[in-house]
Amino acid sequence: LNIAGALTANADTSLAVTTGQVGTAANMTSGTTMQIGTLTSGGNQILQAGGLLTLADNGGLSSGNGSISVGAGGLQMGNQSGITAVGNISISVTADAVLGDITSTQTTGAAVAITAGGAIVASGDGQVNVNTPNGTGTVALQAGTGIGSSGTYLLVSIPEFTASTTAGDIYIHDLESTNVPTLSAPVGNIGLDVNGASAFGTITSGAAANVQATGNITGDNITSGGVLTLTSTGGYIHTTGTLKSTGNMLVNGATGITANNLDSGGILQLASQGNITLTGLLSVVGNLTLDSTGSLRLNDVTTPGNVRLISTDGAVMVNALQADSGYIAAGAGAAPTNAAFPNRPGDVDLVNATIDNSLTVYANRLQGHITQPPSASPLLLDIRGSGGGAALASQVILTVDPQVVDFINLQAVFSQINTSAEMVNVESGDISGALSLLTPSTNLYMNNQSVVLQPVDIQLYQPGDVFNFSLIGNSLATNTYVERFATGFSPYVPNYVGNHSNTGYNYGGTSALVDAQRQADLAATLQVTVRKYRVIPANLEIASLSIGPRGGVNITRSMYGKSRKVR
Repeated sequence: LNIAGALTANADTSLAVTTGQVGTAANMTSGTTMQIGTLTSGGNQILQAGGLLTLADNGGLSSGNGSISVGAGGLQMGNQSGITAVGNISISVTADAVLGDITSTQTTGAAVAITAGGAIVASGDGQVNVNTPNGTGTVALQAGTGIGSSGTYLLVSIPEFTASTTAGDIYIHDLESTNVPTLSAPVGNIGLDVNGASAFGTITSGAAANVQATGNITGDNITSGGVLTLTSTGGYIHTTGTLKSTGNMLVNGATGITANNLDSGGILQLASQGNITLTGLLSVVGNLTLDSTGSLRLNDVTTPGNVRLISTDGAVMVNALQADSGYIAAGAGAAPTNAAFPNRPGDVDLVNATIDNSLTVYANRLQGHITQPPSASPLLLDIRGSGGGAALASQVILTVDPQVVDFINLQAVFSQINTSAEMVNVESGDISGALSLLTPSTNLYMNNQSVVLQPVDIQLYQPGDVFNFSLIGNSLATNTYVERFATGFSPYVPNYVGNHSNTGYNYGGTSALVDAQRQADLAATLQVTVRKYRVIPANLEIASLSIGPRGGVNITRSMYGKSRKVR
């Protein structure tokens, strides 16, 4: 078929063209099926088939100076077949559209629109299924039962497209950076794979949603009825709306993550080699894990499960945190800077944290307010330095408000703890500088760099060694040296055996440190200040009396097997 002008062909039943060349426009209609080998035209093409439109292998439709419009019961493009137009391409079928290569070189506007009552799928011949190579033309894909498949993604190369399906899934692989204003599969899965950067407006899936790009990902909202996976393998992720999933949420941004609201119905995992910043509400039904080489900056985090926040080379800052338990580690891999708190690697700032059970923090500098809801169990705190506790934290400043607080570890150079708890336990303490603990009843102080007495209720001393104590109201049990205590306070040292070598005997007692001048003169003149003894029987038999290396006087009476120690 070779016509210099226009072509109009109508058939009540089927229509077939093996090879056709038309000088201007081509308009063909069939009552049932239509088979085309090759049809080229200088102008527009309009093909209407009452049944299936089939394009032969290595054939197709081509308009050199116009648009192509196809309406049919279905579209079946053969191996290595194509539809090419300088203008726009419009395809509307009531059943499936099986695509070879659809290419529009229109530079602007709606370049390609494909609507199918069934599915829009790739023929599987390896061609780019939809292509707009010469500009910013947009593409609209609308299907009844799905777009692409999990085994064979619809392959496109387009700078902007929208895609929706009433039922079924959407699987699209774009070979270039793209903008996706709308992607909707309300009862199915979504898979979007982009070679380059990806921007999106609203993505909605009834089941799982998996969006990944080699470049940056920017967008507004994603709602997933299953697992939500958002991955940038070579760039950052920046979302301004809400990411919401019924199932787990996994977000991985190679160079950074900035997000507003995150709402996960399962676990939530965020990972990045850069910084992670969350400006809105982060709500998780399951456990939360954020793992970043850079800093973590979180606004509002809520989960009934566990929280795990890791910043290898940066700081961790949380404005509000609510969780059952937590693990926070900051800044072991980066050299400290002179930046103000909380911007130095290793800084952890917990502005307001509500923890049901336990919290572990590895930090160089820690500051925050930790609250425990009413509980029959103590709040367990494990506070150590960066790098898994390889070094002491340089500074710990905490306000802690539980009923009972139990420090499994408290390892710092300087630490200041204010608490509303009347009962405070330190199972393993290591303070190279000073510790200040203020409870409603007691002002306790330890300075392991100076023996100068301070105007506090209880002053302890334990340089170069770990210690423990249990403070209940104004009563203290400890294995440290007690330098002083005020009237009405009752320090008790149940056992000096172990890290105190003054005696081999077990005994209970208290001690008070004399002033600095007496301490300095202790080698020459031993002066003893006796605080207060229990009533001692007149027939006391002294079994032994020794003076320890710190000036402690150890008296053991054979009748009772007890002793008292003073300085």
